[in-house]
Amino acid sequence: MRISELSRRSGVPVPTIKFYLRERLLPPGTPTARNQAVYGHAHLARLRLIRVLTGMGQLSIAAAGEVLQALDNPAVPTAELYGVLGRARGVRPPATETPTPATAPAEVDALLDRCGWQVKPDGPERELLAHAVALLDGADLAVLADTAERLVARQLELLPAEPGRATLMARLVTLDAAFDALRRLAVEHHLSTRSERATPREPVPVPSPAPAPSAAA
Repeated sequence: MRISELSRRSGVPVPTIKFYLRERLLPPGTPTARNQAVYGHAHLARLRLIRVLTGMGQLSIAAAGEVLQALDNPAVPTAELYGVLGRARGVRPPATETPTPATAPAEVDALLDRCGWQVKPDGPERELLAHAVALLDGADLAVLADTAERLVARQLELLPAEPGRATLMARLVTLDAAFDALRRLAVEHHLSTRSERATPREPVPVPSPAPAPSAAA
C-alpha cells in the first residue's frame, strides 16, 4: 500500500508516519521509485504498536524507541521485554532525603523469597519496594504480594495462547493501563463508601401530627 493508504487504514496522519520513519520507529517501505515506497501489513501492525506504547503506555518517542529496539533484537529474551518496558517507563526509586533503613532490603528479599518469585536481584523495583517498606513503617506486604500473584495470573490468562513479541508487548501495555484505571476507580469507590460509613447521618425530622378537631367544631 502507498503511504496515503497506510495512513487511512492506521488512522495515523502522513506527517506522523514520516516522523516515525525518520526516527526509525517504523522500518522503511519497499522503494518503487524515487521518493516513493510501498508498505505492508507489518507496517500497519507496527504503527498500531507505536500508538499503544505512546498512548496507553504513555511513553515518550525516545522511550518507545528503546522498547521497539529491544523487541526487534532476537538476543533479548521475550521474558525480559517487560523489564525493558519498565526501564523505558522510568521505574526507579524516588529521590528522597530520608535514607532507607538497612533492614528494608532484607525485608524485601525475605518477602520475595517467600513468594518464590524468579526476579532479577538488582532490578529497580526491589529498591523502590524497599523505600515503600520503610515509609510504611515495616508493614507486612505479604497480602499485597499474594494479591499481585493472583492478579497477574488472571491477567496473563487474557493473553493469546502463543502471542508474538509485538502482540505480547501491546497486550501487556494495554492490560497494565486497564488495571491501573480499575485500581484507581476501586480506591475511589472504597474511600467514598468508607467516608459515608464514618459520617453520621443527620436525623430526618418527623413532622408532628396535626391536632385533632374539637368536639364543638
